[in-house]
Amino acid sequence: MYSSARRSLVHVAAGTLVAVALPVLGMKTQNLTLDQEFGDSLPIVATYNRVSDAFPGGSDPARR
Repeated sequence: MYSSARRSLVHVAAGTLVAVALPVLGMKTQNLTLDQEFGDSLPIVATYNRVSDAFPGGSDPARR
C-alpha cells in the first residue's frame, strides 16, 4: 500500500514532532515578580521598585 520510503518519512516526521514537544513537559507556569524573574542586578528593576514605592496604589486608578 505505502512505500517503504514514505513510511520512513512518516516515522522521521513523528519522531521530530515528539522531540520538539518534549521540553513542554518540563515547563512550569507561574506568575513571577520582577525580582524573581530578573533579580536585583538590573537597573530597570531598581527603578521599578523605586517607582512602586513612590506610588503604592498599584495599577488601580486614582480616586477623588
